[in-house]
Amino acid sequence: MFKNLRTKILAVIFAGAILIAIDGSTISPILESIQHSFGVDEAVITWIFNMEILFLLLSTPIMAKLSDKYGRKNIYVINALLFLVGTIIVAFSQSFEILLIGRALQGVGAVLSVLAITIIGDYFDETRGTILGAFGLMIALVYAFSPAISGFLITFSWHLVFVINIPV
Repeated sequence: MFKNLRTKILAVIFAGAILIAIDGSTISPILESIQHSFGVDEAVITWIFNMEILFLLLSTPIMAKLSDKYGRKNIYVINALLFLVGTIIVAFSQSFEILLIGRALQGVGAVLSVLAITIIGDYFDETRGTILGAFGLMIALVYAFSPAISGFLITFSWHLVFVINIPV
């Protein structure tokens, strides 16, 4: 199916970008449901956003340095695994504190979206602009449609919104 290494790289990078975009765009419609599920107030529920963003920002320079030292592929895979573990923790969390721990792991794992752009720069000199344009378009489409999907899934359970990330 894949004819060369560059096509495989793009497939992995785009799948990772979809994963991060789904996660980032499906939270808002389910906040109220999570708030009621755990009985937390509005000031506390914002930590669902804050925890992931805080750990993304803190871990980006660390992961960038590690990717320089140990290779982009290795650190990308580690980030993908951390995001997956975080997603599983969030999806099956039974307390707000455990949910926040999962969100922190998702934040560290979300660094793969930053590494994706670096990998594109490493492997795609002549077509970098086209690929980055397609990358941006794909993320925009996910951000446009994911809230509707999470709005539908919330009728069953807020946990399902996170479960959909696991296959990706």
